[in-house]
Amino acid sequence: MVPVESRHTSLSLHHRSVLKILLAATLWGLSGTAAQVLFHESHLSAFWVLAVRTEFGGGFLLLYLIMTKGTSELVRIVREPRVLLGVVLIGVFALGGVQLTYFLAILHGNAVSATLLQYGAPILLFAWSVILKKSKRSWKDIFGSSALLLIALLGTVAVLTNGSFAALAIPVLGVIWGLISAVASAIYINTPTKLLHRYDSAYIVAIGLTSAGVVFSPFWITSAPTRTPTLAMVGLIAFIVIAGTSISFSLFLNSLKTLPPFEASVIACAEPVAAAAANVVFLGFPLHITAVAGGLLTMSSVIVISSRQNGQHRELDKDCL
Repeated sequence: MVPVESRHTSLSLHHRSVLKILLAATLWGLSGTAAQVLFHESHLSAFWVLAVRTEFGGGFLLLYLIMTKGTSELVRIVREPRVLLGVVLIGVFALGGVQLTYFLAILHGNAVSATLLQYGAPILLFAWSVILKKSKRSWKDIFGSSALLLIALLGTVAVLTNGSFAALAIPVLGVIWGLISAVASAIYINTPTKLLHRYDSAYIVAIGLTSAGVVFSPFWITSAPTRTPTLAMVGLIAFIVIAGTSISFSLFLNSLKTLPPFEASVIACAEPVAAAAANVVFLGFPLHITAVAGGLLTMSSVIVISSRQNGQHRELDKDCL
């Protein structure tokens, strides 16, 4: 019989992971609004912002970890070539890939359609869990998970469209990149789980983002700004780099030690709610009742899914985030 104290510790772990994902999703939503200002008002290149985001986001996080936790974990990863290669590949194709494809979806379509299409990731992860991995789920569990997924996605659609799909008339390339973004998001969420059990998630994020930054570094020259950045632009870029990249990705990957990818992806549907709220508060966008109802739908699914105990609790290591 499991002691009561142990049970409370497990629940605490589960809920802490949920809060980490909610905070990461909020930071992503706010950084998306910041990027929207940089693209539309300051006319910065999305590719240049991507290069800055990955290189500085990874570099700052790595420097912080070395200063606060030393180099032992970094040396441990670097000394194992196969592990280092895996972390680099995760950084370039998962961490970098999900950001690149999302920006391309915006470039060829718009932010609304890109975000909506990217949130097809939970569907892909659910299919992977139930079908490809032959998960031993009961029909009752499958039905419950499907209902939560549907509620979260319906709420997300309502938040992003305000009940009108007129804004989703986009070119084929926008749809294609949006769907690729959903695949990249699913890969990013599902891929690093094995490494997360053995190594500090913050170091995985730091090395991965820095590697992606090196790959995207040509954008520093090809897409450099043609105007001198203002103080406001520097502030928005700093927020995207530190809060929207270093902290948010570390929080999200750390949570995957306790939550399965599918549940994590559904909880992350809080991101568009945060983005919509930021648009209303900071950019003066009108607040529609449909968006409010959608936000309540999404958050209700998050509350329900976070209250469900995980069948298999994973041991949380002593990461800094």
